[in-house]
Amino acid sequence: MSNCHKLDSLVASVSTKLGERGYKPVTIHRHQRLWKNLGKYMEKQEATTYTPDIGFLFLQEFYEITVSKKLTKQERAHARSIKLLNDFLETGTIFPMEPKVSTVSALKLFGYLLADFKLFQQDKFSMTSTTLKNYDRYISRFLLYLEAHISEISMITPVLIINYCKILIEYAEGLTYNATCCMRVFLRYLYATEKVTMDYSSKVPNLTYRRKSRLPSVFTDEEVMKILDSIDRSNAVGKRDYAIILLARRLGLRSGDIRTLEFKHIHWERNIIEKTMQKTGKLLTLPLLEDVGAALIDYIKYARPAVSSPIVFWNCNAPMKPLSQQSIAQVLKRAANQASVNSAPDRSTGPHALRSTLASVMLSKDVPLPIISGILGHSDTHTTLEYYLRIDKKQLQRCGLEVPRFSWEANEEVF
Repeated sequence: MSNCHKLDSLVASVSTKLGERGYKPVTIHRHQRLWKNLGKYMEKQEATTYTPDIGFLFLQEFYEITVSKKLTKQERAHARSIKLLNDFLETGTIFPMEPKVSTVSALKLFGYLLADFKLFQQDKFSMTSTTLKNYDRYISRFLLYLEAHISEISMITPVLIINYCKILIEYAEGLTYNATCCMRVFLRYLYATEKVTMDYSSKVPNLTYRRKSRLPSVFTDEEVMKILDSIDRSNAVGKRDYAIILLARRLGLRSGDIRTLEFKHIHWERNIIEKTMQKTGKLLTLPLLEDVGAALIDYIKYARPAVSSPIVFWNCNAPMKPLSQQSIAQVLKRAANQASVNSAPDRSTGPHALRSTLASVMLSKDVPLPIISGILGHSDTHTTLEYYLRIDKKQLQRCGLEVPRFSWEANEEVF
């Protein structure tokens, strides 16, 4: 694709592509309003053709948006409009707004590099499936950008790397940080395997990012009982939701492990659930408690669709498919709303809140940290200590120091 174009024809092409992708007319119109301002800016600059550099200058001068600045939601929307033009101009397509969507299937020249890189990382460092998926999501976009500019990976240059980093401005701060970290690892791999003659990882901007510390959300015993009692177990959805919530509350399973639970993981004869955790790749063995087992049997015998699949939890209505991550998240939220349990904006009502609740209950009962770590699947007790000890008020109160007493004398210096 050419890296310059008449703005009117470029806008028309991108608008058509957005329509083909199913974008709503109001969304397309919002982008077009910004492109109209871009056209006025180009007239003042006496620019006759559009280039990505003009787009970045427009963002910087018209909206004060740069890659190094933390953007508001509205500013990211403005950056998205320019990125749509740049993506289409340089690759002939537009990428989904969510950067976690993989674009591996779109690669034509450098797909093998991503596959080889993942094998290398897996063999050398035993990467988890989550890390490998992140490589697919972030590095595939970088490679797709390179395919529009070079035909051999040895032709990569610092300018290409820096220009690609500029287009990350529409992403949220944490996602931009993840993308640049993945790029850095990949570029070091290219140099280590002699696919390029220089280590270009130093050309990727170093972004600092610290996730905002939040206390884990927890439910009280009373709230959990209200949630469970609110579920109508006379229907298929209720039977399924009840079993899912018990798995999260009583066993502390993560939503991903519930979603991927298979029949082979449930050992009825030994009363255990044994499953390799999706997040860490480590084997976890948990007791199959009586109430959890009864809820699973009730769902499997009387509510689960008659599908020949090892996956336990499915949609109850057509189209029949295993529950998605979003569906699992909605299970507890729906039940909490039915039970009129307070769900303040800063309080999570996802399955992880039940996992945190289990940890909180065990801490309050003085269960030893190694046992809690084992149940939660943490390989290190420090993880449990650093994350969950913050919600154990009884233990935190022991850390408080008494305020020293002193007598106030007006004529004496105290401080």
